[in-house]
Amino acid sequence: MTAQIGILNKRAIVLATDSAVTIQNGQSGKKIYNSVNKLFALSKIKPIAVMIYGNAELLGAPWETMIKVYRKQFKGDYKKLDDYANNFMKWLEEEAKRLFSSKIQQQYFQSSVGSFYHSVILSAIKKEMQKMLDDKGTIDEKVIVKFSKDKINEIHKVLKSKNFINNFDQKYSDYLIKKHEKDINKIVDEFFSKLSLSTPFKKKLREIACYLFTKDIFSGHYSGVVIAGFGDDELYPSLVEFQIEGVFENRIKYKRENVRDIQCDGCTARIVPFAQDDVIHNFLLGIHPANIEYFDEILKKYPSTIADNIGKFPKKKKDALKKKIEKKNKEIFDKFLAETHKQFSDPIISMVGLMPITEMCDFAESLINLTSLRKKVTMQDETVGGETEVISITKGEGLIWIKRKHYFDPKLNPGFVNNYLNI
Repeated sequence: MTAQIGILNKRAIVLATDSAVTIQNGQSGKKIYNSVNKLFALSKIKPIAVMIYGNAELLGAPWETMIKVYRKQFKGDYKKLDDYANNFMKWLEEEAKRLFSSKIQQQYFQSSVGSFYHSVILSAIKKEMQKMLDDKGTIDEKVIVKFSKDKINEIHKVLKSKNFINNFDQKYSDYLIKKHEKDINKIVDEFFSKLSLSTPFKKKLREIACYLFTKDIFSGHYSGVVIAGFGDDELYPSLVEFQIEGVFENRIKYKRENVRDIQCDGCTARIVPFAQDDVIHNFLLGIHPANIEYFDEILKKYPSTIADNIGKFPKKKKDALKKKIEKKNKEIFDKFLAETHKQFSDPIISMVGLMPITEMCDFAESLINLTSLRKKVTMQDETVGGETEVISITKGEGLIWIKRKHYFDPKLNPGFVNNYLNI
């Protein structure tokens, strides 16, 4: 994991990141290194940077390599940063066949489907079977089959209701089912052969498999890609965030997650944390996000607790009382959040709008170091650490490295500078 941040005002955008990476290898454990590169110039001449968090690779291809290959061939002028970001994603998809073999793409699809079947559907079925064993000492196969069908129906309904991502649609999802029906059926048989499911339910499982790739359904194993800077016609900076999970049929599974900008007549500053953002949010809000969630959970449970513990009280009156308390609790929580922003984050954001570039860089670095310190003084894994890298981007000076690490001494490698500038 990692901690990263983007800070924007009308003068500049500043990006900062730590250098830690966690490598896991199945059952053999994990290793944390504090020397990985996550922040890069996306162009040699344009004021645009790219920052990576989450998976450092996409289907085995290192993001660092792909970014540098793109940077070497890039030539173009775009009015908006959004257009530069879209150009990078378009290039990635156009090069998918070269970057990711059909075998690797097929393995990604099959492992994603199998993992979902196992961790979501089968785990629920096994949990129900264990409950039945604990309660009755035996398993009723008919009940389990009915439960399995109900669970498949429930999940299928939920996934079907989700939005398609990118340019995917129902027609493309149906195309995937038709083309890969034999492979999907093998996975279905591998996981559900003992249930003897009928044809309609096998069809729903095939549809679920393709929804996993075409709809807004993301596991925790994705790469975050943040592209930030200025378009050619933009006076003020902006950033765009993508979540990218995999590649199949030479199509990238991704979604646009965040678009943040500075407006001439509106917002004058933004603070946007990425990845492990709890410590930064704690600093900005004056309260840890986990405590906000806990407070919200208590307020949601409170109405039922009160109504259910009132003695002999008609059910209709209990329900009416619950609704009144729920409405009041929502007002309390909304006011609490508003006051939290008013007292803590709003003054900080207002000050960021006035900050000189040097202060913005120091502030960004301090927030990353604060997250690293939090990990260091607790029993948590130190998944944030290493040197902090900082970039500032302005309309006039372009992209400037404030803090940067190399795995080599640039003074001993003059050819590195010459090669980089050889556009």
